[in-house]
Amino acid sequence: MTKRWSLYLPLLLATALFSCKEESIEPAPVPPAGALTGEYDFVSMSLDAVTTSESVQAGMINKAVSKVIYTTKNNQGTYTFDGKNIIGTNVSYSVDTTLKTLFYFGDPEPEEIDMPFQADIPAYNSSGTYRVIGTDSLFFEGGFINGPVSSGGQPMTSPASGGKFSFSGKMLIFTAKVSHVTTTSIMGITTTSSTFGSTTVRMRKRD
Repeated sequence: MTKRWSLYLPLLLATALFSCKEESIEPAPVPPAGALTGEYDFVSMSLDAVTTSESVQAGMINKAVSKVIYTTKNNQGTYTFDGKNIIGTNVSYSVDTTLKTLFYFGDPEPEEIDMPFQADIPAYNSSGTYRVIGTDSLFFEGGFINGPVSSGGQPMTSPASGGKFSFSGKMLIFTAKVSHVTTTSIMGITTTSSTFGSTTVRMRKRD
């Protein structure tokens, strides 16, 4: 049980964190894109990623690999782009998914477990600045979408992030790579967790 929980808790934390990284984007000042300015209804956030947690106990390597796929539900709130600032108002959503996880406890044959992950994020407000890079990229210095810090927990303040944006009619679609690595210590056991994948945020522009 100790082995499993030493991987289980960091795995949930690493899975939930919303940390985006776009290697090609530099936070350099450029003129804002006029088409982006306006007020948007938050439609959804999707994540498609793989999280790996690994620890060493008594010289034995223990590892958990989880496929994380979800799209938020019960989405509410608005985001406003004013050319420099992005302001989130009464943003809330829920996550209800099952993580397909393989546990390796010093054995090449994994133990497969379904891990439920649920979170209801209460309405929150946020603000931050953004920069338009070229014609299709954005860099946020925080204050964008906040991810659930744990199952049923409060949202984590979003870090600086960058990615691509496009429009489909009135729908603003923001896509980004996910790259996040954390190290935690539970009951004296150090675990390193990494999450890599992609995320997509959709917003509908108001008239």
